[in-house]
Amino acid sequence: MTSSDSTSLKPHYTPCMTLIRGVYPQLTQSERTVADFILENPGKVLRYSIAEIGKQSGVGLATVNRLCTKLNYRSYSDMKIALAIELLSPDYSVPDPVQPTDDAATLLQKIMSIGVQNLKDTAALLDPAALTEATGMIANAERVECYATGGLSGPIAHMTQHRLLNLGIACTAFNDPHQQVVSAALLGSHDVAIGLSHSGESEYVAQALQTAREAGARTLCVTSSPHSLVGRSADLILLIANRETFVWSDQVTSRMSMLGVLDTLYAAVALHKYRQQLDSD
Repeated sequence: MTSSDSTSLKPHYTPCMTLIRGVYPQLTQSERTVADFILENPGKVLRYSIAEIGKQSGVGLATVNRLCTKLNYRSYSDMKIALAIELLSPDYSVPDPVQPTDDAATLLQKIMSIGVQNLKDTAALLDPAALTEATGMIANAERVECYATGGLSGPIAHMTQHRLLNLGIACTAFNDPHQQVVSAALLGSHDVAIGLSHSGESEYVAQALQTAREAGARTLCVTSSPHSLVGRSADLILLIANRETFVWSDQVTSRMSMLGVLDTLYAAVALHKYRQQLDSD
């Protein structure tokens, strides 16, 4: 998904509830009321008209339509189709939340189930066209820089640096906000800047991407929220799922989904470089 397309039409039906979790932080209070109703009553929503869901949520039709637009659906009917497809999918499940009383065996089963479902959600969200475009961007870049902050995304940025270096692609990861902006300003039109932020609300990463864009570089991000600060600062967005089932679960599921996307991107770039080498021989 390109940043400019973040409110445009998607070519396929992405999972409705997974999208809602991703954009939730950027919704207004009235939009969250509708979103909460959908997440809590997905089966009922399939039977409701737009007027009925507005009435049940206590909001106007305009609010329901705004939510559909933020989820990238053409209409409420399109959203219902996507919701039905998601509910009927054999991959759809709701993992049991972790409880303070869970023993080790139960905790193991729940954490693994949460991780697996989050990866499935991410696979459904990730647009193959966006993945293909990101692959070409990175494989053909003269230089790649990776920006992230914090204990979750920071180490993943450095892992990305090492993996791209192994493919012969000049890459540097920056976690320090000042270094990010200074380095981004030195990029050019043949370079790529990557921003990693699960929530998408890292002001530092967004500023670095915007600086890189102004310098002429292409920008992409990996985030769960396309309408976030980071999402709006990127030319291309690779979406990941956002499924929180207990107070610190985002640290578990975010890492799994972000690593899943970057592992896929690394494999795609490696294959791209391999094919380029075959063509040149």
